Amino acid sequence: MQKNKNLTQAQTNAQQYFDNMDETINAICFALFPHNPTIKAIGEVKQIIIPHSYPSNANVEHLDYKIAPIRPLDLSIIELWRIRRYKLHFYNAPSLRLTDSFNTFTRYEIGDDEIDEYMDEIKNVGEMNFYQCHFKEINTHQCRFKKLRFINCTFEKSVIFDSCIFEEIVFENCVFKSFVSITESCFKGVSKFYARFEGQTSFSGCTFGEKDNYKSATLFNQSTFKQVVFFTNARFYGEIASFYKVVFEKIPNFTQAIFQANLNLINSSLNFDYDTTHQVIKDESDHRRDSFLFPQTTQNANDFRDSFRIFKNTLSKEGNLLDASNYHRVELYCKEIELDSKNPSILSREWIDKWQLCLYRHTADHHTDLLKIISWVIVAIGVFGVINFGIKYIQDPAIIKKLNLDGIALSLVGSILAIPFCTTAKKPFFKFGQYLTILSSISTLWIACYKPTLIFGAMNLIDKTPCSGLENFLLVLYTLVMILLLFSLQKTARKNSIIPS
Repeated sequence: MQKNKNLTQAQTNAQQYFDNMDETINAICFALFPHNPTIKAIGEVKQIIIPHSYPSNANVEHLDYKIAPIRPLDLSIIELWRIRRYKLHFYNAPSLRLTDSFNTFTRYEIGDDEIDEYMDEIKNVGEMNFYQCHFKEINTHQCRFKKLRFINCTFEKSVIFDSCIFEEIVFENCVFKSFVSITESCFKGVSKFYARFEGQTSFSGCTFGEKDNYKSATLFNQSTFKQVVFFTNARFYGEIASFYKVVFEKIPNFTQAIFQANLNLINSSLNFDYDTTHQVIKDESDHRRDSFLFPQTTQNANDFRDSFRIFKNTLSKEGNLLDASNYHRVELYCKEIELDSKNPSILSREWIDKWQLCLYRHTADHHTDLLKIISWVIVAIGVFGVINFGIKYIQDPAIIKKLNLDGIALSLVGSILAIPFCTTAKKPFFKFGQYLTILSSISTLWIACYKPTLIFGAMNLIDKTPCSGLENFLLVLYTLVMILLLFSLQKTARKNSIIPS
């Protein structure tokens, strides 16, 4: 008797479970397909996990539900709010739109007054997962998402999350083909952005992580930004802000950003040269002009300079001084471009600073390229030696008889053989620079063999040997140039001196 009673109770629980399951699936269908969903549409919603037993406390709300739509689907925030208790998994959706707009059907059913009264509550959305889905558009404002996961998804048009709150969000192997604007939003837990951003991207004003939550983290690992990305006024808290192996094809804008989390920029492509930096700033100014904004090259250069200043200071605080020096170099590029855009008057303070930065950029890449400054020292010695010999030859042509003929022959052969090695450079200026360095090396070797004291120009000024006024002028000019180059050489060579102060 007791056995039959227990069996009857189990059957009742099972029947109740399946009834609840049917009601849940119907609720999901009516939320996703509000206009009287068909039997075919209902078949697109299924329970993912079917338990082997049905206890009396079985709760269908805790189960996962698979949605595999075969037609375009518009997801409305208010409809998703109705089914926020369920974990939804969307698979292979051919065309999705996620918006917070309310259609005519929803307004007629609920009423405008009730929508306005409960707006804050209505914009709370539960857990949603998207796998290999194709999004046409995302446009949401002031919404709160419990958990969002996008795996192998493609976003065809603009993606907008404005002033939203994310408990957890994941983009993995995703592609954004157009504009992305996630602004003034808050990311509380772990946020992962493993994606390819092909259009302009903005995370301006966002807060990543929480001050007192060290389990929160922000990860952009191995992402690619094809256009300029903006993190202006962004704040990074939590355990780490990782940009490991991130590819920035154009200079990112981190103006006024704050990093209280550990910053990881290992293997990220932020090693821009001067030409690339100048082109990005110019393009951004042109973009503002085309967008009817004020084209302020000076302001753009200052914004990008502030980005690299933040990287430099953050890495310096973490003890990563070597990488900090590289970002200091790009910071100085931006400063030079900024000064150049102001067109300072000759001999003004800004004019002197501009040419000083230009000098150190060409000679030592702002004290980061030791080989470059060594080559410039060799060029200075070699050019001085050639000019000095030319002056003496004009005064006394017989001086050439004092030179070793074998040495002259070897110098000519070396000069000719050096030509093929200089053709590998991409730009004509670099080809000429390489060839000039080789010729200067030959000239320096001659000076070292015949009169090494010429290398030290100041010593020749106190030499008792009579010199013409032109020779004395050349010695003074050479001495001043060598003082600047040797100062730059020792500063570049000293490990601690290349670290930005």
